[in-house]
Formats: sequence, C-alpha cells, structure tokens
Amino acid sequence: MGVPLDTTSIMIKTCNFRNLMKETIPKMDYLTHGIHPYTAKLIPHIPSYFIEKYTQEYNIVFDPFCGSGTSLLSARLMGRNAIGIDINPLAVLISEVKTTPLDVYKLSTAINWFKENIKSLTKK
Repeated sequence: MGVPLDTTSIMIKTCNFRNLMKETIPKMDYLTHGIHPYTAKLIPHIPSYFIEKYTQEYNIVFDPFCGSGTSLLSARLMGRNAIGIDINPLAVLISEVKTTPLDVYKLSTAINWFKENIKSLTKK
C-alpha cells in the first residue's frame, strides 16, 4: 500500500482569471467566443493568461483537446500560431468557424449584393 500524504503541508493558491485579465478581456463573449454554447468551454481569460505568460508572438500554441477553440482564438488574437485537434466533429467545426478570418471586402460585397437583390429574390 501507499504512504498517506501529509495534507498539512499543502498550500492551495487561488487565482481569479476574470479579475486578473479584466483589462485585457472585459467580457467572455467578445468577437466569436460566444458563437456557440459548447458544453464545458473555457472562459477566454484562462487560456489568454497562460498564453500571454508563457509564449511570445509567433510561437505555436498546440491544444490537443481544442473543444470549441477558445485557446486557439485567444492565441491567434495575441499573434501566436495555433494548432488544435479534437475527436468531436462538432468541436472541430466550431473551432474552424471561430478562428477563420473573414475577407471583409468579400463579406461587404456579398451584403451589398444581397441588399440590392432581396426584393427580386422574394418575389419568385
């Protein structure tokens, strides 16, 4: 059998990531973080804290259980390269949608085309 641990010498340090990062990340659903209510997703404050503390710009951040991509998006927003994998196809889709940059010109063009053609599209 094992030896029991001496729990009197264990020190637990708590950290409130929301307070620690509130200037950097004022709320939890900024940009695409709130795109999907994925089960058990991280608040962005946690990966942002560790990415900022332990990496530098252009480093690679690897998340082997990326879930909805919170760490991946946080890394990209801080100028890091991000790689994530997950066994859940829904998680992979959410991560891809969440972290894929949009071409603002193409989006603007599509919106304008849609606005100009909406009446003719609904009459058919």
